[in-house]
Amino acid sequence: MPRRVLLLMSQLPQDPSSGAPRSVKNIGELLASRGFEVECVATTATEQQSRGDVIDILLRAGSVRPEWLSDESRREGGIIRFEERGVRHHLLNTGEAGILQWNDELDRAFNAMLEERLTAFKPDVLFT
Repeated sequence: MPRRVLLLMSQLPQDPSSGAPRSVKNIGELLASRGFEVECVATTATEQQSRGDVIDILLRAGSVRPEWLSDESRREGGIIRFEERGVRHHLLNTGEAGILQWNDELDRAFNAMLEERLTAFKPDVLFT
């Protein structure tokens, strides 16, 4: 059975304005290519000063296709799920909220999503 790794991030792994989340994403992809089972729990928050449409960021990066996104996942509080380069992503759509601007409702939603993935995935390693 392959080792399971859960990547945990407070921002979009594909954030075009920050190298740190992209580096963690790349580490996850490298581990997946080496036979590890990898999932990522994160948000759509970015470090960009002017918040762009995160759905557009994911589409331009080739991470998702429009038909993969439900109306619910496109709304604040919805969860965007997709697999990219062997890593299964679970992203909480934080809408216009930046990394340190989550309201209590988004905080509860993120914690619930994390608890669900910890229970279902049962990672051997948590990487933050």
